[in-house]
Amino acid sequence: MNVNKKPTITVAATESTELSAIKSSRPPVTRIIQNFVFIWLDESIDEVCNHDCQNNITKLRQVVNTVNTLTDLDECIYFITNIKEKKVFIVISEAFIQITIPILQDISHVTCIYIFCENKVHYEQ
Repeated sequence: MNVNKKPTITVAATESTELSAIKSSRPPVTRIIQNFVFIWLDESIDEVCNHDCQNNITKLRQVVNTVNTLTDLDECIYFITNIKEKKVFIVISEAFIQITIPILQDISHVTCIYIFCENKVHYEQ
């Protein structure tokens, strides 16, 4: 395994705060993959009162068993750096892009970074 490999960064643009429905042409996978951690870093996550947020997390949990939602950057970095022997997939909101990307790119077990934003063209580079 190449420890110097940079994570893949994907920009997911949306016109609303709701994620698109998760669709797959493959049948549902019955095997649970346990060697990764999925994190969603967004300062406006409100799993209790926000219906769109609840809906998004429900859709994500159809694909990923555990979704770790965090609203604080320092807490997120601490959480990621304490993960051992697992790959990290993270979704970050626009508010954290400039500060977070350089930090996450230097953490070897961060495999993929997904940017959740309204202006895909602005962040594609």
